[in-house]
Amino acid sequence: MSHIILSDIFGYTSALQVLADQLPGDWLILDPYDGTEMCFEDESRAYAHFQRVSGIDVYAARLADCLMTADESVSIIGFSVGAAALWQVLGSGVADKAGYAIGFYGNQIRHALGSAPRRPVTLVIPASERHFSVADFAESLSAYPQVSLSRAPYLHGFMNPASVNYSAAGYAEYTGWLQQVLGGR
Repeated sequence: MSHIILSDIFGYTSALQVLADQLPGDWLILDPYDGTEMCFEDESRAYAHFQRVSGIDVYAARLADCLMTADESVSIIGFSVGAAALWQVLGSGVADKAGYAIGFYGNQIRHALGSAPRRPVTLVIPASERHFSVADFAESLSAYPQVSLSRAPYLHGFMNPASVNYSAAGYAEYTGWLQQVLGGR
């Protein structure tokens, strides 16, 4: 195992598998529901289910357990709550197992800014959010020298076809970017 994708609240989906298959190397999809494909009607139900059966702390612990068994550095991509779980792990004792780390719209990170990442991470943040200032969030993240920010002109969930904010253009752009960034690793 040298690559992990951490899903968002929707968990494992065939669309996420398609993304994994488009990236260089073999990717393990780690999700909050043990690989069971869930069929949520909308994001609010997906979020409620995630909070009920998992939560970010549990998700981060699953990632940490996975990294502890790794024989080599692991590249990790996290989406939404997956990015927040990644952030927690990057501030922990198993951070040295993480290689290249990328988090997409990990807005729950704003509740864990006391945990500084021990490894470099690139965070792709959305253009805006309804519940908080993305500009203030970006300013808070600038305090961490290990963090590189990329501000996407898309909304939270733009990489997930199940999200109301899915953007085909954003998906194509950032899939190409991931292929380019990860191709040299």
